[in-house]
Amino acid sequence: MRLPPPLVAALQALRAAGGRPHLAGGCVRDWLLGLEPKDFDVEVFGLDYETMGRALAPFGATDLVGRSFGVLKLRLAGTEYDFSLPRRESKRGAGHRGFAIAPDPRLTAAEAAARRDFTINSIAYDPLADRLIDPHGGAADLKKKLLRHTGPAFAEDPLRVLRGLQLAARFDLTMAPETVALCRSIRDSFKELPVERVWAEWDKWATLAVKPSAGLAVLQATKWIILFNEVAAIVDVPQDAEWHPEGDVFVHTCHCLDALVALPAWRDGPPPTRRLLSFAVLAHDFGKATTTHQAVRQGKMRWISPGHEAAGGPLTETFLTRLGAPLELVPAVRPLVLHHLAHHHGQTEFRATTVRRLARKIAPATIDDLIAVMMADHLGRPPLVAPDTVVRIEQLRSLARQLALEHAAPKPIMRGRHLVGLGAKPGPSFTPALEAAFESQLDGAFADEAGGIEWMRNYLRAHPQLAKQPAAPFMNTPTQLEQLKQFTVVVADTGDFATIKEFTPRDATTNPSLILKAAALPGYSHLLDKAIADAGAGASAGHIMDRVLVLFGCEILRIVPGRVSTEVDARLSFDCAGSVAKAREIIALYEKAGVSRERVLIKLAATWEGIKAAEQLHADKIHCNLTLLFSFAQAVACAEARVQLISPFVGRILDWHKKNTGQDFVGAADPGVISVTEIYTYYKKFGYATEVMGASFRNKGEITELAGCDLLTISPQLLAELKASTEPLARKLDPAAAQTATIPKVTFDEKSFRFAFNEDQMATEKTSEGIRVFAADVVKLEKMIRQRRG
Repeated sequence: MRLPPPLVAALQALRAAGGRPHLAGGCVRDWLLGLEPKDFDVEVFGLDYETMGRALAPFGATDLVGRSFGVLKLRLAGTEYDFSLPRRESKRGAGHRGFAIAPDPRLTAAEAAARRDFTINSIAYDPLADRLIDPHGGAADLKKKLLRHTGPAFAEDPLRVLRGLQLAARFDLTMAPETVALCRSIRDSFKELPVERVWAEWDKWATLAVKPSAGLAVLQATKWIILFNEVAAIVDVPQDAEWHPEGDVFVHTCHCLDALVALPAWRDGPPPTRRLLSFAVLAHDFGKATTTHQAVRQGKMRWISPGHEAAGGPLTETFLTRLGAPLELVPAVRPLVLHHLAHHHGQTEFRATTVRRLARKIAPATIDDLIAVMMADHLGRPPLVAPDTVVRIEQLRSLARQLALEHAAPKPIMRGRHLVGLGAKPGPSFTPALEAAFESQLDGAFADEAGGIEWMRNYLRAHPQLAKQPAAPFMNTPTQLEQLKQFTVVVADTGDFATIKEFTPRDATTNPSLILKAAALPGYSHLLDKAIADAGAGASAGHIMDRVLVLFGCEILRIVPGRVSTEVDARLSFDCAGSVAKAREIIALYEKAGVSRERVLIKLAATWEGIKAAEQLHADKIHCNLTLLFSFAQAVACAEARVQLISPFVGRILDWHKKNTGQDFVGAADPGVISVTEIYTYYKKFGYATEVMGASFRNKGEITELAGCDLLTISPQLLAELKASTEPLARKLDPAAAQTATIPKVTFDEKSFRFAFNEDQMATEKTSEGIRVFAADVVKLEKMIRQRRG
């Protein structure tokens, strides 16, 4: 196996210290398959944790986040490696946290490998002796393309069945009969699995498969398919044999998926595109389960499924939501399901107006995405191939390219400002005027602003009342807040419950300053009294403060359907271990109150210590919101640590630049807007799952320039301004557009992060200032608590 030279040097140092380092897991499996290993995991026998750390210390800073699990992280030449001790695992309780784990360097290689899920993942390799270590026959199973469990411990973690789903799909494997039987016996334990773990395995199936049907075959053989109702429902649903000689709807779907991964759109696409297409093809015929029946067609009794596209839309949404899919995936997959037969409907040839309207209907998916789904559907009927269908699909592709609509939907050229500029007074008739303009634009009446203005002049001549009507509110026009919610999750940046109810955000976020302000109001004093009473007489002010934060959070979660952000004491911003401990205490208080950790985001300052704390908490399925984020380096480090969400502070960035340059900045030139746009584009370009939530806005213009960002947390004043305005609001940030960006991928270890952060004067000053302000407000809140306790 070819190893990076820095890793070889580290392995030699471990051997010199008396250890026996072995490469283990996926890297060995991939090497035996002839694939280039991407991640090298090293298992070290014969050393204790401290000796292993000392042997590796000369190679760079070691991250001790996994000490209790015997894991040490080391970054060598920009790549992070895991060095672990062999360990014993035993099931002590329900769920993935119900394992007792104890490092034991005295274990044999066979004993250590026995804890791994499948034999193909239990193979180890001694690179210094060039020796394969395969006590469970994994190499032979790999040659036979067999997925077989390593031992009886497999049954302790039901997630391993879903791991079988994605491994079978990634390497075209068949599950061994004895493993199938074992999987069937533990099906009831599926309910122990957190939804994010279920999603992670499905996501690998969707983005890494070489034969997706092999994964679905695992679900069917193990009978775990019934846990995914919409997929199970299409099994044995009949199809007309003349049009679908391959078999039932499930069989057809499997053929479609296997055809999809061979298409350039999927094969050459980034993970977000692969994810979108895989789930669209999986779901494209969900509706046949409820619409299929027999009827006479062309003089014969046939199986038909009229309207199955429309019926599949709600089923797709239900399936993806229950699976724990990212929020932005559902509105992109659903229209592909609804319109996957667009090439079979309507006129014999596509017209420009048809393509424009189709592109509009399927947004945020694209014509290119739809064509990939159409081709996969067409190729999923072996041995049938219909040349006329291929011609129609290619005609759609060609016309979309001519119209520059293959990657994006058309946007309205005419806006309210154009009507005002032509002398029309704002009023209810603006809406039908703009709608008529857009319809004419889709019909090809005009293609640019000059043509649109001329069209609007003619429209106004035919509707002179527009120029005469008194100013009036837009009765039928959606507010900017309503428009924004179409492509961005709106989060309320307040601790005031009445305000949250008024603006109906999905999430809410708080910080010590907001809680301090709210706690001083008479309407919330009872929460302080309850926190003091619940904590008990001997409790510290800090412990009571945690209860105050959680009580506010619980009240907010009774109003919003999504999540609430609760902040760790800012005085712990440079204390990784302290931040982790405090976060766990806060989550424990929430769970004691009956709130699951999935509904809570722990807020941490985006210092190096805060980012590393979030990385640890991620392993415990505690999701974090990294706040006080002002630089690209902070954002990249957060993404690499798999942080759930970041909050770049738009307004505070603007404040610093105005103060230090004496200039004002508006619109797209706003430095805060530029910063968030850069981060958003980088994340979407390279497929990071970390959510971007713009925060700390100074004006409505900053918000409208970032429309399309994953989330925006907005103050009550600006929420009111958005609610009062009916001006058209266009999406500015778009994942599809980000894919076309030409930007390099970068990475940071601790040294390079600290240097890059130090070089950004604005970021260092604003982060430091923010920590001081939040810490001061924590002190004030504690003082308020002590005074109230008396």
